[in-house]
Amino acid sequence: MSKFKLQSVVFVLVAFMLGCNEFIVVGILSDLSKQFQVPISIMGYLVTIFATVYAVSTPFITVLTSRFSRYKTLLTLMLIFLIGNTLSGLSTSYLFMVISRIITQQLPVPSFH
Repeated sequence: MSKFKLQSVVFVLVAFMLGCNEFIVVGILSDLSKQFQVPISIMGYLVTIFATVYAVSTPFITVLTSRFSRYKTLLTLMLIFLIGNTLSGLSTSYLFMVISRIITQQLPVPSFH
């Protein structure tokens, strides 16, 4: 497999993973609402907060990590992503869930050139 095909596959998989991570919570909003005893309209902010923080922080993360090896940066950001998702699964309150979703979004789609 050529270098560019592999990079394309990684790019597509990371983009798919981020998309799923952002919107998968939509399917379980009512369950989360009951679990955390928060109105479903407030639970919907989990998606809004994730998307907003992602849109605002991605350019900054990209600029700040551009001087480091892309491979090591990707591995580090994937580890942060894993930690954030684990914290989301262990959330015991709405605030903890929001914080874990903010941590989770720190994986920008890698740019290869």
